[in-house]
Amino acid sequence: EKGWGNNQSEAISVRQMSATSVTYMGGADLDLVQLAVTFRLDADGGNRIVVEAPSGMQLICSTPGILAKMSLPGGPPDCQDDPLTLTLNETMTVSSTAQGTDFAFAIGADLPPETPAGNTFNVIVKDRQNEVVDAHYGAPGVPLVPLAVGPRPTVVWTSSRAGQRSVVTFTVEFTAEVAGRVAAMYFIFPRTREAEDEGDTSAFTLDARTLQDVVIPGSPFPVRSGGVVISNVAGAKLMLDREGTIAAGEYSFSFPVLVPSVVPSNNVWYITLCSQDSCEIPSCGVIPGICHQPPQDEAAVIGSFVVPGFSLGQSSPLIDEVMQAGAGYGGPLAVGGLVLAGLGAGQPW
Repeated sequence: EKGWGNNQSEAISVRQMSATSVTYMGGADLDLVQLAVTFRLDADGGNRIVVEAPSGMQLICSTPGILAKMSLPGGPPDCQDDPLTLTLNETMTVSSTAQGTDFAFAIGADLPPETPAGNTFNVIVKDRQNEVVDAHYGAPGVPLVPLAVGPRPTVVWTSSRAGQRSVVTFTVEFTAEVAGRVAAMYFIFPRTREAEDEGDTSAFTLDARTLQDVVIPGSPFPVRSGGVVISNVAGAKLMLDREGTIAAGEYSFSFPVLVPSVVPSNNVWYITLCSQDSCEIPSCGVIPGICHQPPQDEAAVIGSFVVPGFSLGQSSPLIDEVMQAGAGYGGPLAVGGLVLAGLGAGQPW
């Protein structure tokens, strides 16, 4: 990257804050979508985060329940909507490793009816004296397209104890009938850039030993025969029948997972809608720092929901309803509707 001072004949090098991303479901004119911000610091001292959005987009942190501090230190940050500013009650510190420390949080956003002309974000970390500690200018935004989806999926879980099995259930809303557009739904579990290393304990993984069926209550969801594909590291992908129709309504998807001993810094679950079967997540080895991100292939990706994850020991806000519906600690979530058999370990992508 290059920056310019007063003498514009001389370019100076500018080092952008690394591993910075801004992710959200790019549905035109959606209100209060969940938006996740990730970045990596290599210096101590930051206690204030400013996020500048593209023209026409309103960032929101003051609406109850929309701010998830995830890996930010301390208690709930003080928040200001315009300009979006989070003030922490503890200073961000960096580990002694040369790679720095990853941070992540989630806020809300009201999206405009079409993609802004300058569709980029600025993420700026400042200290208590309002001096810039690190920053990334021009982080790419998501293209906006008409989508018949609700703004934010919900998530419930049956356990948040380290090393224990938990049934994690996502509910996604389709606000109108969708025919032939969605080829796959990709569920990506929280993990770190070290998650592919043997013995890593900071990744949510599918519990292949007691893997249960995926249950979709309500109207039948058009998953093709044999169209459930899993990976113990990355997540799960549902391959849809392109001739089928997704009726308007809410659909729930359940996965038994093992809770890690250390929750990843980027504690976000992504649900990606794909227009092609081939959409895949980036490899840690190919794109360092963003191994846990939604698929990047613009030709194949319709959009990605952001679902903030739960921390160790955190109770699910809807756990009573889940248990009453039949989701026991060791069993599947069987609440009626269509049961998709065929999930199993070791199936190829």
